[in-house]
Amino acid sequence: MPTQAQDYANLHIQSQARIHALADGAAGGALVVRPAPGAWSAAECVEHLNRVAEGYLGVIEPAVAADARRAEGPFAYGFVMRKMISGMEGSGPALKTPQALNPAAKGGAPDLDPAAALVAFDGYVARYIAACRRAEGLDLRRIKVRYPFGPLLRLPLGAALQLSGLHALRHVAQAERAVAHATG
Repeated sequence: MPTQAQDYANLHIQSQARIHALADGAAGGALVVRPAPGAWSAAECVEHLNRVAEGYLGVIEPAVAADARRAEGPFAYGFVMRKMISGMEGSGPALKTPQALNPAAKGGAPDLDPAAALVAFDGYVARYIAACRRAEGLDLRRIKVRYPFGPLLRLPLGAALQLSGLHALRHVAQAERAVAHATG
């Protein structure tokens, strides 16, 4: 039976498989076509995930390298974390993206190289998977990391791993819709 850490790694593995299937099947410039004004193209979704990964991995990797508190799961998280996770799992409302994480802020789709964005994405996925493997056996509830996109919130390590994977899947689904619109 997979552990929670492996489950979290599987979220990233699934997002990578889906985004590559999408890219492999996309015709022409479908990856850079925005489905509507102000909406992101598939390439912009991947670029957003790359920017978010820098933040998450910046707090996750040091935590799994430095903290040795161990415990057996399954781990349960508090009310706020459960709400954040359920919001990311469902089709909850879109939140305003901070300027630094918004791929459309610097030119957007026409300026993005989808192939380069995918290569970077693969590198981040490999790092997430490695972090999940290093997190095996750690106390995913008691080890805390700073929420990389807000100064006040601290997350259980396991919640950060889960949220990052669910966030990736959410934007992969958005990328799939963008390509379907472009080719449909």
